[in-house]
Amino acid sequence: MAETANAGDGDARVKRMNVYTNAMGTMLVYTSFFAGTMLLPTVIKEEIGQQTVYYSMAVHSLSAALTCPFSMFIIKHFGAKISLVLGSMCCLFFYLSVIVPSGTALFITQSIFGFGLALVRPASLKFLVQNSSPSTMGRDTGIHWGWFMSSMIWGNAIALVLTKNTTDPDWLRMMVYSILATLRGL
Repeated sequence: MAETANAGDGDARVKRMNVYTNAMGTMLVYTSFFAGTMLLPTVIKEEIGQQTVYYSMAVHSLSAALTCPFSMFIIKHFGAKISLVLGSMCCLFFYLSVIVPSGTALFITQSIFGFGLALVRPASLKFLVQNSSPSTMGRDTGIHWGWFMSSMIWGNAIALVLTKNTTDPDWLRMMVYSILATLRGL
């Protein structure tokens, strides 16, 4: 009887660690999103025009809105873990396109980026539900939302620190998007 209790404790610890890892991963994905959104007009406006940058952000939002209803089918087919990885990988294309700016590449990668974020959000919540019991759901949801909401603070803080004292857009572009792609990959 003691063996089954210990096995249950181990399973609960693994699930709790999954909840923390999922919350931290979601926070990192969205931190890089918020910082990238703040920095995008700054780092590539000279190359392709600021208005094009804002239109590309609209394409991103439109892509996310149009693909979000289909994300649950993908999550059901592939599972939450693979969907999280797939969604995060879609977001990397955006960072690669900013290193060598092109208007066409920016629009294409912003639409892929929108699809990726539309997949990450419900997949992370599905993973949260799979790793929570009815007695821990409130705590786990609070942990997840707390980490997620903190991403807005960290993303904007990163954008502020990196743009505060620089006038070289090439250095800024390479540094910022290397850091954000690394955060996204974690």
